[in-house]
Amino acid sequence: MPTGSVQDAAVEDEATRIKRSINDAIEDELVCPISHELLVDAVTAEDGRLYEKVAIEEHIRQTRERGGGIPSFARDEPAHGLAPCPSIASTQHIE
Repeated sequence: MPTGSVQDAAVEDEATRIKRSINDAIEDELVCPISHELLVDAVTAEDGRLYEKVAIEEHIRQTRERGGGIPSFARDEPAHGLAPCPSIASTQHIE
């Protein structure tokens, strides 16, 4: 096998790894951790994470109805409260 082919394969493997890493980073930023859907009406909660507005509001409502504390999805601890506020930057990023 010519040396160029080995080098080409190594470069291709590295490019694939980088693309996968970028896709993972984008997914972490643009996908709601509750609904697992692309953020359309993104809000930032007190825990600093982005959520789909409808998903986080429904989660908060159901949790309160059960009388439980509201867990933070970003940290493994209860949040003091999740007061969603619009995330203009992420909405512009998605568009």
